Amino acid sequence: MDFKEPRYDAFLSYSSADAAFARSLFERLRQDGASCFFAEESIPWGENIPPSIEEALDASRHVVILLSSNYVKSGWALIERSSPMMDDPANLERRLLPLFVRDCEIPRFLKPIKYLDCRTRKKFEEAYPKILATLRPPPGPVPVTLVRGVVPPVPDRLPERFDVPFRSLGDRFVGRAGLLWEIHDSLFPGRVVAVTGASPHGFTSLEGLAGVGKSQIAVEYAHRFSPLYSGGVYWVRAESTPRLAAARRIARAADFKLPRGDPEDLSIRLLWNRLAALGPSLVVLDNFPEDQALEPWLPPSGAIHMLVTTRRRRAGFSARMIDVGVLSPDEAVRLITRGNPPPTEEEQRAAAELAARLGFLPVALEIAAAFVEESPGLGFAGLALAIERRNATEAVAAMGQKYRGTLPGGREPDILALFDESWRACSPAARTVLGSMSFLAPERVPLDLLRESLAGAMRARDAIDDPVSAAVGDLAGRSLVACDAAGNPLAHRLVLEFARHVAPSQEGARRAAEAAILKSMNSIFDPGGRETTEPLKSIVPHAEALASRAKEERRWTDLDDLATAIHRYHVETGLAAAAERWSREALGAVQVIEGGVPGPKTARALSNLALVLKDLARPADARPLLEQALATAEKALGPEHPSVGIDLNNLAMVLLDLACPAEALPLLKRALSIDEKALGREHPKVAVDLANLAMTLTALGCPADALPPLERALAIDQKALGPEHPKVAVDLGNRAMVLKDLGRPADALPLVERALDIHKKALGAEHPKVGVDLGNRAMVLKDLGRPADALPLLQQALGIHKKALGAEHPTVAIDLNNMATVLAELSRAREALPLAERAVALLEASLGPDHPDVRMARKNLEAIRQAAEKV
Repeated sequence: MDFKEPRYDAFLSYSSADAAFARSLFERLRQDGASCFFAEESIPWGENIPPSIEEALDASRHVVILLSSNYVKSGWALIERSSPMMDDPANLERRLLPLFVRDCEIPRFLKPIKYLDCRTRKKFEEAYPKILATLRPPPGPVPVTLVRGVVPPVPDRLPERFDVPFRSLGDRFVGRAGLLWEIHDSLFPGRVVAVTGASPHGFTSLEGLAGVGKSQIAVEYAHRFSPLYSGGVYWVRAESTPRLAAARRIARAADFKLPRGDPEDLSIRLLWNRLAALGPSLVVLDNFPEDQALEPWLPPSGAIHMLVTTRRRRAGFSARMIDVGVLSPDEAVRLITRGNPPPTEEEQRAAAELAARLGFLPVALEIAAAFVEESPGLGFAGLALAIERRNATEAVAAMGQKYRGTLPGGREPDILALFDESWRACSPAARTVLGSMSFLAPERVPLDLLRESLAGAMRARDAIDDPVSAAVGDLAGRSLVACDAAGNPLAHRLVLEFARHVAPSQEGARRAAEAAILKSMNSIFDPGGRETTEPLKSIVPHAEALASRAKEERRWTDLDDLATAIHRYHVETGLAAAAERWSREALGAVQVIEGGVPGPKTARALSNLALVLKDLARPADARPLLEQALATAEKALGPEHPSVGIDLNNLAMVLLDLACPAEALPLLKRALSIDEKALGREHPKVAVDLANLAMTLTALGCPADALPPLERALAIDQKALGPEHPKVAVDLGNRAMVLKDLGRPADALPLVERALDIHKKALGAEHPKVGVDLGNRAMVLKDLGRPADALPLLQQALGIHKKALGAEHPTVAIDLNNMATVLAELSRAREALPLAERAVALLEASLGPDHPDVRMARKNLEAIRQAAEKV
């Protein structure tokens, strides 16, 4: 008999005395999607009854017998039960399914077959889910819509055995396609997946921070990949279900019973054996406790896949672990807006800002989205403002009280409770480390910075006995932080706010962190200090976070110290726009500190801001600030103080940018005299004076007079700072360009090449000073008759300067002008013309029509225009 495509899921075999029960069962099964042959309804009027019954028996997957004393005596019942028994006497295919509906003596032929007791309403209701699950047809083959890399749709029909208490989000499920397929790929070659960090092989675990969406991902995987699991999909609330109770629940869902009284290990072994016989199965252990051993739960059979969600990252077993991170910004906005873009651009921006404020954490976004939906007139902007005024973790927890038990995937809306559970399980040392991190940015924190900050409380003996590393490991194991390959921890912004909430007495830790950051950052400005700012990249975000907090708390001295260090870092790395912000922050702080009576700190802050404005091609704005700084320093410190020498130098360089070299020269001579007298003739600051003096002499048309001070500056810096220091590279570049101006490009070339090499190593290939060196080398090559070699260097320089300084900066204009002259020399005047025109326009806009650089660019433009007309 062919049962591949039956017309009916079940043939209802019953006595006419039980017709009412049969009709009720038929109607209910039909409503729930199971097709049944019910004689009173299924045989058309006038049809021959015996052949119709025979045909229906052959076309039904199961025969459901409604057992009663009337049925046992019925002749029709004898016919209906005989056909399937003849085809399958032992009922191996489970075609005969007895339901005990009224008291009677069980017929001998049915005694070996398990029946369901439906003699009371209560017993029927308990049995009905099994009836329905058995009668509905099993899923077909994997649908063609299961396309790699694409989130599969939720299937129309779930497996016969599907015990997951949560619905799929359907179209509201956002992103995560790659993660779902990573789970699939991990499960099918192996057996178990745990959803957090490292990834050996074997079992798989979804791990990560509370609220990151581990359970919902497991729900979606269970629904969307369910066609792969003919043996069933089973869900266990692992945090509250003992192992034996979980085994019995799975067994019931799989439609078999575990014997009572057997030892736990024997019952578990029997469960796995029975489950493996059903075909591929999936068991989800949701929210597995952080401090329980997982090995006793794991099945031995590869036919049983296990997906574990847990907050711990070190599961202690051979598992394939998958770390669940937060959503991407775009995914977070889609979730918080329910996939419907807000009506205005303002609300769209507010939704994006709110998603960022909540750290793109799914459970927080779900709560915020629901809260906005249920709060008319609030909007994303209103909620963002409300959260900004209080601790975000507290705000989310307060909103979440409305949604307890209603969030998708059974997620707990009380963020504070979830974080507190992990916090309380941590060691005291781990809490100290997280408390220290809570004042920093939600960025990776260098372990060395933590060690320096906590040296007073947690000193390491060696790599084995390192309490900071051990504490970070404890935090990572509980998903409160994530670590990179070097062990540097990263905490979510809501976790950091939680830590500040529960550990408010960390004032000493905050001050220690500030001191450690300032010590590291200021080292690059000490004579003989570090030659590169690269190690500070990971520290600056934390310095900025501390500075912002200092401003909020009106700790002006701390703000001044931090803002000044941040400003200097951005100056060193060529980020003038960022430097301007922090130099203004420092100036505002010192004005409060000095109480409206300008002193040395005000002079320093004014000078720093002025130099940034100079780098931003705003020398006219810088000049009055420097004049004020000079006057303030002279009054506060005396006319011979080294700080006065610094202000004289800075003002002279701004005057040079303003094409006033004659005014700059006496200032530089005075600065040189002050510094030599106060610091000695071999001090690096004297080298700065000499280099600036040489640049001024060159601008005055005296390049030969510039060589001696440049040579002396180079000698001082090489001796004091070493031959590979960036300041040495600047000296080399300056000397090279003077030699070029003196008609000695062959002597200039090795100097500018060495300067370029030093700057690349120390500052990176994209630093503006590297762009200057590339441009200098190009113009030396041009003078050597090699314009074809010069052109690609100028193109590189232009790209660097546009990216670092902006497309309107005068340095970009100089690059364009130089490229135009090189193209003209290559007989490509028509290509050169638009570059030369653009250069003149930029220079005039920033420097004014009478600046020497503008006059030079106009002269080049005229020559190029004439050449283009001749082509």
